[in-house]
Amino acid sequence: MIQVMQGSWICGIYSSYHNLNTMPKLNKQKEWKQQYLLLDEVSQKSPKKVLDRFFDGFHLDEAREELWNWLVTALSKDEGLYDDAQNRIILISFYEHLSNLIEAAWIIRGRNNSK
Repeated sequence: MIQVMQGSWICGIYSSYHNLNTMPKLNKQKEWKQQYLLLDEVSQKSPKKVLDRFFDGFHLDEAREELWNWLVTALSKDEGLYDDAQNRIILISFYEHLSNLIEAAWIIRGRNNSK
């Protein structure tokens, strides 16, 4: 079961969602391609806190389940961005890489918490 988030974290999600609405435009601008778009200055200096917030809200099995549900939902629609085979391949690849990233972050967080 997903733990209830603190109010400030939920506000952060809303703020991030607002930024995501403009992300497609920003990603097309060359100067934004390798810039942080969602991490504030504090998070950039302490990325471990970002991992802690994520895994305080989602345990590893929950993160996997949410990611899987996202993939299935995207691919099960009859029309949309993923009705093209190439886009489905990209999504599946992204899913695999993001799954690996989540697991790696879980390991890094665990190692840091045991110190």
